[in-house]
Amino acid sequence: MMINSNFEVGIGDLAINMDTLPKSAPFAHELLSNMHKKHRQIMLFWLNGYSTSPMGYGIADVEVIKEDGYVSELRNGYLIDFSVAQCGKLSKHYMTPEQIDLFLKEPLAMKVSVWSKLNDEKLQRDSQQLKSIKLRRGFGWIMEKLGIENPMDSANDD
Repeated sequence: MMINSNFEVGIGDLAINMDTLPKSAPFAHELLSNMHKKHRQIMLFWLNGYSTSPMGYGIADVEVIKEDGYVSELRNGYLIDFSVAQCGKLSKHYMTPEQIDLFLKEPLAMKVSVWSKLNDEKLQRDSQQLKSIKLRRGFGWIMEKLGIENPMDSANDD
């Protein structure tokens, strides 16, 4: 992990770290313990109020090589909620005090909330793709691919 030259702090210097979490937030500690090292490091920076961005952006407290990939995995794989600040065309990532508090006190509630948001986004994308296919191929083509000859026969009214 690369740290921006304007920011001189190490993981061990952070107020919230893997040594202090077992006492104050045992479930959050367990979640962080099960994360890959790079994801855990980004989370610890966020939990301490710092922001991250990809290398070379020069807009965040901490710059990380391949940060966008790690952040995507934190949201989609670990179901972590965080905020994004746009700086022109560039963006940096961080956690608000409310997000930090939720992660430390009720991480399962955060996971459920993020899962719900992701599910809604997927449903919206699928719906948009289906509309696009319907416009390009037609409703008959969709019904044919689904194997439905007569829509009335497809109902479970046996």
